[in-house]
Amino acid sequence: MISIVIPVYNSKQYLHECLTSVVRQHYCLWECLLVDDSSNDGSGELCDEWAEKDRRIKVIHLSSTQGVSAARNKGVEEADGEWICFIDSDDWIEPDLLEELLSKAKGAEIVLSGQVREYADGEKIFYIPEYTQTFTLDVEHADTIVEINRRFLLYAPHEKLYRTDIIKEHGIVFPLGCQYGEDLIFNYQYLVHVRTISTIATAKYHYRMSSNTLSTAFRPHQFDEDYEQWLIVKKFFEKHQLLTYQAEAYLYQRLWGIVYDGIFLYPKLSQTGRGYLKKILNIPEISKLRNYKNVFSCACWIKAAILFKSHISFYCYFRYKALL
Repeated sequence: MISIVIPVYNSKQYLHECLTSVVRQHYCLWECLLVDDSSNDGSGELCDEWAEKDRRIKVIHLSSTQGVSAARNKGVEEADGEWICFIDSDDWIEPDLLEELLSKAKGAEIVLSGQVREYADGEKIFYIPEYTQTFTLDVEHADTIVEINRRFLLYAPHEKLYRTDIIKEHGIVFPLGCQYGEDLIFNYQYLVHVRTISTIATAKYHYRMSSNTLSTAFRPHQFDEDYEQWLIVKKFFEKHQLLTYQAEAYLYQRLWGIVYDGIFLYPKLSQTGRGYLKKILNIPEISKLRNYKNVFSCACWIKAAILFKSHISFYCYFRYKALL
């Protein structure tokens, strides 16, 4: 059986479409755990109405709003299925998604497929695994793991199947109090205990994009959060001995981007000065970036200032820009 965990918070506008897509699944042996995070728009009542219509649907009402991580953790705690699947309450899935995921689950600890990002203007962007395959997590398949990361397939808990016993046995949870990237942290905590992965080269999960999501919003602590998550991914590659040249090139390409974004968000950070720039340029891995200068594109003076840890160069640049 598959336990479908859906955190619900003020999503009444989209909840009917989401749950309709669940009950129309070709695979019928599932339970759906709707965790109402103390909604105030009628979403909680709508959850109860659906539970009355389908006994496979169970509603958990939280007494106060605790956030999506806490809601997902509560759903996992109550899950009885062998597998767990996460869906967001404003998204929807195609009728054969669960059936397809389960068809590739034999012998694997995680199954992942792709997603379609749906924008309000009708634009669709597809993120799909390169191949349908089952492989072991070892150096022979390091490049496959790199490609999965490049396609942003480990940044969310959707369109995947997780083994319930692995999550519960190892106490894997979505971190509380994390403003951004809690999904990636959860996935890499889980992958530590994984030996075999199955991927499916399809996209049957529809992820609704909005203009005010955390992924598109300005975050004042973006560098700290992104760098911490980069370290998590790097430690994963190290632990599993996956650091081929291509894997290192991928990791340091990402780090170049994180450092670049951190520096050039600086004009928006009203209560910081040179100390903020020094903090970025003093991370231990700056010197390693020298070996991967060609994997990231930006002005030569910017690369030189980063590699020589010249926070003064950036400080003067921003002061000059402010005078224009």
